[in-house]
Amino acid sequence: MNTIAITGANGFIGRYFCTHFRNKGWKVLALSRENPNIQGIDWLKYSLEEGISPKTVEGFECIIHLAFQPLSKQNKNAYFTNIKGCEQLIETSRKAGIKKIVYFSSTSAHSEAESQYGKHKQEAEKLFDGDDCLIIKPGLVLGEGGMIEKIGGLIKKLPAVPVVSGGEQLLQTLTIENLAYCTEQLIVQNKTGLWVVAENKATSIIEFYKTVAECLGKDTRFISVPYLPVFYAAYLAESLGIELPLTVENLKGLKKMRSFDTSSTEIALNYTFGDMKDNVSTYKTFLQKL
Repeated sequence: MNTIAITGANGFIGRYFCTHFRNKGWKVLALSRENPNIQGIDWLKYSLEEGISPKTVEGFECIIHLAFQPLSKQNKNAYFTNIKGCEQLIETSRKAGIKKIVYFSSTSAHSEAESQYGKHKQEAEKLFDGDDCLIIKPGLVLGEGGMIEKIGGLIKKLPAVPVVSGGEQLLQTLTIENLAYCTEQLIVQNKTGLWVVAENKATSIIEFYKTVAECLGKDTRFISVPYLPVFYAAYLAESLGIELPLTVENLKGLKKMRSFDTSSTEIALNYTFGDMKDNVSTYKTFLQKL
C-alpha cells in the first residue's frame, strides 16, 4: 500500500502521522476541518457531521480514522456524532474500494468504562468488525505536545501538584514514534481485528509524574487528594462554567483505568516497546524548553 487518507489530521497524532507516512513515501490525504498546512500533503475539508463522498477517496488503499468529537456543553450530541461519523466513514470507504479501514480506539475503552470518551470508543469498536478493518488501541501516547506537555507545564509551574487518590492508577505509555511505526507495520502486514499498542508493563500515574519532574530537574511535592471531593468540585465548577485542569470526564477516566496485555502485539511485530522511564526521557529536551 502507498496511498492513505487520515481523518483528524490536524490533531496531535494526526499531524505526526501525516508527516510520518509522507516521509515513508506514501501519498497522504489529510481530512480535517482546518488545513494542517503540511508540506507535501493534500488536504480535504472533513467533519464527522458531514463526512465525505466516496469519489473524494477513490484510489486510496487505506484510511485511518482519528477524528473524534468530545462530549461538552457545546457538543451534547457527541455520541450520535461519533457513531454516525464512523458508520458513514465505513460505508464511504467500502464504496470507494478502500482495502483497509483503520480505527483508533483507546485503552480507556473497555466494558467497565465510565467516561463518555471510553464508552463512545468502546461502542465504535463494534462497528469495525469486517475483514477490511483494523482497530488500534494505544496507551498514553507521548510526544512533543499532547499530555506530556500539559503535565510538564503543570509540574514546572507549581511547587506542589495534587494527585487524585495518590496517583495509584495504572497507565501504559508509548512514544508517538512507536505508534506510527506499529501502525504502519500493522497496515503493511494486512492485520485485522484489535491490537493493543503500548508498553506491556503498566506503571502508576505518580511514577509517571515523578519521572516528568525528574526530567525537568524539579523536586516537586505531590499531594494525594481523595477522589470524591475532587469529583464534586469539578462537577460544580463545570455547572458554573468554571474551567479546572481536571474535568468530570478526566476523573471518570481515571477511576476506571486498566491495563492490557500487549505481548501478542510485540511478538507479531517482532518489536519491543520501551518502558515508561525511557519513553518520558525521549522528550527530556522538549520538556526542559517548556
